[in-house]
Amino acid sequence: MPIKDVNDYLQQNIRGKPELLSGEKKEYLGIFRERIFLVMTGKDMQNKVYQMFLKQQLKDKPGGKIKISVHIDSPVRMAYILIAQDLNIPFTVVDTDHKNGAASIGLVYHFDTVVDEPVINIDKKYQQMKK
Repeated sequence: MPIKDVNDYLQQNIRGKPELLSGEKKEYLGIFRERIFLVMTGKDMQNKVYQMFLKQQLKDKPGGKIKISVHIDSPVRMAYILIAQDLNIPFTVVDTDHKNGAASIGLVYHFDTVVDEPVINIDKKYQQMKK
């Protein structure tokens, strides 16, 4: 094995395996953007209109999964857990190091395959629907 390969091997094992789009995955609770159908910020999750809109979106586009940030206030988080349970949607509560308060992503509705949804923010989706 040439020296360059040994050095590359050592550097990779010292730093760990390079992760593809790690910043994107951190922002979206560990999910790649291309697999996401809808996201809500912590602030969005407190909005009852958006909560009802989310329920409708979940019914209209079945087959996905939900990830909810552990950093969302417990009563708000519980409301979305109950929605997932009522609609039989698998969900996970996740803890990430991406904490920006109400502006950070609090909920992600995603699929195991690419969906390439052009608009994923619930507020923008809601505004488009109202037009």
